[in-house]
Amino acid sequence: MKNSVLYTAVVSAFLMVGCNDNDTQSKDTTNNPDPSPTQNHISGTVAAGAPLIGQVTIIDAKNEVKTVEISERGEYIVDVNGMQAPFILKAEGYASGVLQTFCSIALHSDINGTINITPYTDLIVANAAGFKSDNCEYKEYVKQSGIDGQLSAANNVLANRLQAVLEQINLPIDIDFARAQFVADHTGMDELLDAIQVIIDSETQTAVIKDVINNNKVFDDISNPTDNTPLPIPLRQIKEVGTALKSISARLALFSSHFENSLPQTGQIKSYFAADDQFLQAGQSLDEFFDDILSNPENKGLKLQAPRLVSANDDNELTVRVQIANNNVVYGYEDFVFVKEGTFWQNKGNQRYIDQVLESVNTRTLTAKKYHISTDKNGNPKEVFTRQLEIGVSDAPSEVKSIEVTHPALNRPITLRPVGGYIGWGITKDDGSVEVTSWLSECNQQAEGSPCINFGLVKPDSEFTFTPRGENGITTLLDEQGRNILKPYTMNLMAIPVSNSTAGSNKNNWFASVTSISPSDPKQLSNGTRVTVNFVRPAAKGYIFDYISAGVSSRGSDDIRPKSGNTVSFSWAGGSVNRPDGGKDAAFFNFWSRGANNRTFVTMTFLNED
Repeated sequence: MKNSVLYTAVVSAFLMVGCNDNDTQSKDTTNNPDPSPTQNHISGTVAAGAPLIGQVTIIDAKNEVKTVEISERGEYIVDVNGMQAPFILKAEGYASGVLQTFCSIALHSDINGTINITPYTDLIVANAAGFKSDNCEYKEYVKQSGIDGQLSAANNVLANRLQAVLEQINLPIDIDFARAQFVADHTGMDELLDAIQVIIDSETQTAVIKDVINNNKVFDDISNPTDNTPLPIPLRQIKEVGTALKSISARLALFSSHFENSLPQTGQIKSYFAADDQFLQAGQSLDEFFDDILSNPENKGLKLQAPRLVSANDDNELTVRVQIANNNVVYGYEDFVFVKEGTFWQNKGNQRYIDQVLESVNTRTLTAKKYHISTDKNGNPKEVFTRQLEIGVSDAPSEVKSIEVTHPALNRPITLRPVGGYIGWGITKDDGSVEVTSWLSECNQQAEGSPCINFGLVKPDSEFTFTPRGENGITTLLDEQGRNILKPYTMNLMAIPVSNSTAGSNKNNWFASVTSISPSDPKQLSNGTRVTVNFVRPAAKGYIFDYISAGVSSRGSDDIRPKSGNTVSFSWAGGSVNRPDGGKDAAFFNFWSRGANNRTFVTMTFLNED
C-alpha cells in the first residue's frame, strides 16, 4: 500500500532522485529549446493548467521521428526541414506532478506556424479520429483524406460546448485551440486550461470536460461525433482564478527558494502558511509538518511548483494540486488548500486528518519458477494480470474506527477497518471479518464474501465518498479548533486501470521486475536478516520504479527504496517463513511502479524454494 506522496517525496525526497536513466523525470528540465525560429518549423505551447515538463515528439507522413525538449515555460519548437506533412505531435511529461501524454495534428499549412499541444487538442484529435490513443497512434487516421475538415469540425464542437466560458474570459467563441498563440502564465487560453479541465480515459473511450470552479461537468463519448452537450453557464467568475493561481505560483517559488542551497529555519518559511490553529496536513500540525520537512538534510533542493486548480471552495479558498520536485526531478504531487489572507494566499495543508489513497492498480505475476505465484491446471507457473482499486489508509487518528466508502460502481458500501501491520487498514467482508488488503478486486474475480468494483461503471474523474466513523458509529468528533475529525471527504479517480490485455502487451514498459533476491532460500529469512534485491525498472519513458514491499502476510516493510541504481538492501521485518513453497504464508516481494494518469503497476512475486 502506498504512503502519501508528501511523505515519500518530501520527507524522503532524495531517495527517488536519479533512480532511472530511462525516465524523463531524471532529465535536467533546464535544457530549454532554442526559442528562435528556424526555416520550416512548428512551434507552440504545451500545457494542462501548468506547463508540461517533458518532450515533444513529431512523426511525419514518412514515419520520420524527431524529439525536442519542452522549455520551463511550456514552449517547444521543432525543425521540420525535409519532413512531410501531415504531422502527429506527441507531448509526454509531467503537469502538476501527473505523468500525461497529449496529442495534436499539424497539416502542411501549419509549417512555420503554431500548433499547441494541450488536453483540448488531445480531445479534438480523438473526436475527429473517433477513438483515443494514449500513445498518439494516429498514423492510419492521418492517411485519410479530409482530416482537415474533421479536425476543424471537432474544434468547433468543443468551442460551442465552451461558448459561455469563452465569453466570460473574453476569448473568441470561434477560437482555434491548436493554433491560438498563448503563454502558460494563467492568462488567456492558459486561464481557460486552469478552469476547464479535460480528462480522457482510453479504456472507456470517454472524456470528461469539467469546470472545476463551478463543479460542473459533461461527458464526451469519443466514438460519437454528435455528442455536443454544452458545459453549463458558469455562475462564479473564472477570470479571477487565473490571477489567484499566478499569485500562488509566485508564493511557491519564493518558498522553494529557501531550499535552494540549504535547509531553511522555521522562521524563514512560516510566513507562507496559515496560522497554526488553521493548518492541518494529514493529521499533522504546522510544527509537526515543519519537523518532517526540515529534519532531513536531503530535502535541500525541494521545490513546490506548477499549481493546478482542483476546486474553488469559495472566493477566498482554493484547493490546488502542487507538483513536488527536487533538483529538477519531478516525482509526484500533493493537494493543498490555500486561503487568501489580505493580498497573500497562505497554505493550510490538505485539511484532512486521514491520509487516504485512491488509485488504479494493474498487477502482474511472473512465470519464473523461483518467483511465481500462480500455476495452471498442470502445476506450471503462469503469468496473471489483474485490475484492482487501491483504497488504503496510510494514517488515521486513533479516534477513527472505520471508514465507509461509497460509489455506484461498488457492489455494496465498503467498510475499511484497522488491521495492524504494515497494511494498516483492511476491507470488511460479508461475514464481518476484515481482509488484510487495501485492494478491491473486479466483480466476478473477488474472493468469496469480499466486496468488488465494476470498472465499467467508473467514468473519468469519478468521485468516491469516504465517511469516517468513531466509537459506536459516531460521525462527529471535534478537535480543539472545532474541526470534525470524522468529517466525510471525497476523492476523484482520474482513470480506471488499463485492460489486462493492454497491461500484458506493455509488461516490460510499465512494470518493474525482479532479477535476484539474496538470500535465495526463503527459510533463511527471519527478522533482522539482511536482504538484497536486484530489480529491473519499467522501460517506458516517464514510468518510474517507486518502491518494494516485502514480508509475510501482514508483517513486513513498505516503501523500500534504493538511493540509486537497481539494487536495494534492507533488514527483513516479515518474520520467519513457515511455508516456503507459496501460499498466504510465503515470503512476498512486490515491485511498485507509477505511470500515466496516476495509474500504479505492481509486479507480485513469492520467493519460492529452488
